[in-house]
Amino acid sequence: MYLRTPKRYRPVKHQRRHNVFNLRWLWLWLLTPLIAYGGWQLYERRDELRPMVANSMNNAVESISGGLATAAAPTPTPRPDPSDALAAADGAWQSGAIEEALTAYRAVLSDVPNDVRRYANVALGLIMDGRYPEAVEAAEAAINADPYSADAWSIHSYALASNDEPEVAIASGQQALYLDAAHVTATAYLAYAYFVDNQIERSVTTTERALELDPTNPDANLISGIINQESNFDFGAARRDYETALQYAPYRVDVQIRLVWVLFQVPDYNAMRQLLLEITELNPNNLEALYALSFSYYFVDGDPQQALEPIQRCVDIAPDNRACLFYLGNVQTGRGDNAAALDAYRTLIATGTQRPSHFLAAARAYLNAAGDCPSALTLLQEGYRLEQAEFAPNSTRLTEFEELLAQCGSPIAPVAPTAEATSAGA
Repeated sequence: MYLRTPKRYRPVKHQRRHNVFNLRWLWLWLLTPLIAYGGWQLYERRDELRPMVANSMNNAVESISGGLATAAAPTPTPRPDPSDALAAADGAWQSGAIEEALTAYRAVLSDVPNDVRRYANVALGLIMDGRYPEAVEAAEAAINADPYSADAWSIHSYALASNDEPEVAIASGQQALYLDAAHVTATAYLAYAYFVDNQIERSVTTTERALELDPTNPDANLISGIINQESNFDFGAARRDYETALQYAPYRVDVQIRLVWVLFQVPDYNAMRQLLLEITELNPNNLEALYALSFSYYFVDGDPQQALEPIQRCVDIAPDNRACLFYLGNVQTGRGDNAAALDAYRTLIATGTQRPSHFLAAARAYLNAAGDCPSALTLLQEGYRLEQAEFAPNSTRLTEFEELLAQCGSPIAPVAPTAEATSAGA
C-alpha cells in the first residue's frame, strides 16, 4: 500500500489582473463579424447558389458511383488474336475470291478498328461485287478508322463515283491529294470522278498524271482503259490497258468486268463467256458478272430462257439494283411473259430511277400486258420530259416516246431547248 506523504507548504502567489482585451482572444473578435457577414450573404443569395451546390453534390456522387462501378466491373473477356483470320482474308483476296475475303474481313474488323488497309479492301471488294451503296458505307468506315489517311479518302472517291455521285467523289479525291499530293491511286480515282461527271478533258489530263507518277499502277491503267473504251471507242487500246492492270493486280474483278465488255465489243464472244464463268466460279454473287452473263446468253446466244437464271439471281441478291431489274424485264419480255416483265419494271420505277429508257420500257410493258394506256401515259410523259432534259437527248428514243404518246392519244410536248442552244441563240 502507499503511505500518505504530507504535502509541503507552498506559498500562495498573488494572481495578476486580466485585461479586458486579452490578446489570446483577439482572433475570435476579428473572425466573428466576418463569419456573420458571410452567413448573411449566403442567406441573401441562397436562390442563386442553390443550383451550384446541387451540381457540385451531383458531380461528387457520380464520381463516387463511377469509381465504385469501375472497381466492380468484370474483367474484359480476352479477344482472340486476329492475325490468322486476317492472313486468311488476305489470301482469299489475292486469289481473286473477293466474296470470301469480304466475309473474312468483316468478321475481324472490330478487332482492328484502325486498320485502314483492311477497311479500304472491304470497300473496294464491294465495288468489285457491284454493291455500290454498301461500298460507300464501307469507305466511310475507312475514313472513321483514320480521317487523315489518303488511302481512306481515295477509296471513298472511287465508291462515290461508282455509285454515280461524281461531285462528292471529286471532293473526296481532292481531299486525298491534299493529304498526299503524290498519291497515285487517289489521282486515278479523281480522274474517274471527273469522267463520271462528264469532265472528259480534265479526266484525261489527271489520268496522264497518274500514269506519269507510276505506269504500273493498276488503277491508273484501269481509268485509262475506261477513257479509251467509253470516250475514244478505241477497244484495242482499252484491252491493252486492262490487261496491263491485271498484270499487276490479277485479283481485280472490276478490271475483269471491264475487259468482259471490251471482249464483247471487239468482238470475242468465246473469251467473254470464259472470263465470265471464271469470275462467277470464284464470286457467284457478283452483280456485274451476273448481269453480263445474262446479257451474253440473251443478246449473243439469243436464249432468254438460259439468260433468266443469272439475272433473276442478281435481283434476288439486290432487289433494288436498277440495272438487273431493267434487264430482268427485258429477258421476261423476250420470253413472252409480259406480266412478269411488268412486275420487274414496276419495281424498277419504284426505286426512283430517272433514266428515260426505264420509263419507256415500263410504258411498253403496260401496253403489252394489258393495253393500259392511262398507266402508260404517266410514264411516257415523265420519260419524254427526262429525255428532253438530257445533256445529249437520244433522237431515236424521243421518236419512240412520241409514237407511243400518239398511240395513246396524248399531244406531243415540244422539245425544251438545251442550255447550249439558248446561249447560241442569244
